[in-house]
Amino acid sequence: MKERDKIITCEGRARNNPQIKSLDNIFRATQRLEKSCLDNQIDPLLTKLFENIAKCICSPSFIEIFIHSTTQENDNAGQRFPLHTCTDYIYSHSADQQHKQCLLDIRRSLDRPFSQWLTQQSSSFPLWNHRMAAILRQLCFIPTLSIQLNRYINLNKETFDYYCHLIESFVNILYSIIQIENTIHNKLALSLMGTLTSNLYTMTLSIQLEKYIKNKYITLLMLKLANIKNSFTNYNSTRYKKYVKFISYYKSFY
Repeated sequence: MKERDKIITCEGRARNNPQIKSLDNIFRATQRLEKSCLDNQIDPLLTKLFENIAKCICSPSFIEIFIHSTTQENDNAGQRFPLHTCTDYIYSHSADQQHKQCLLDIRRSLDRPFSQWLTQQSSSFPLWNHRMAAILRQLCFIPTLSIQLNRYINLNKETFDYYCHLIESFVNILYSIIQIENTIHNKLALSLMGTLTSNLYTMTLSIQLEKYIKNKYITLLMLKLANIKNSFTNYNSTRYKKYVKFISYYKSFY
């Protein structure tokens, strides 16, 4: 049991444990079973599981894995487990009220390192390898999840500045995406576009960030993104709905 918890929380070398592939499969199966379950009662065991996964994402090891993985074209089981399986699980439970504190903890752990990395890398997006774009698509929603359940909380200056840096980076990458030739044939770019715009929409749920986004004067960008939207409809429907909401939201002011 202790060894399992070490693996889940990414403690030490446990993330390289040979059992990690089996654990990954168990997590995926658990997630699918939960989706099909009609019982909305809170299960203490699943709550504990969520808390351990949150600890994994909050750990220094997670950031190390993330930074190292962006320099590679291929990943391994020890990287896929925290970067994909754990984050997928968090995302699938992001609307559960009992997890509000865990989502805040995740944001506080990731805000500085993720923001610094993205600020440094966003201007060079055209030079990114496939792996960097895929990881960003997977992770960029994690820091904004806490807003959905804590939208009326006043952000302190440090947190507000962090989100402003994220917004700047998202906008820079979106500008790069619309300059790609044959964007409609670039599935990764389209998927990333939907992810970034849906995250921008989520940030408008905060009154402070909504005001900041309104003052960004990115009308031209929004119009160009609107022209691409029909090509995006075949991708993740939830992201697409937020994508359309954000486009409509922004255009309503002009």
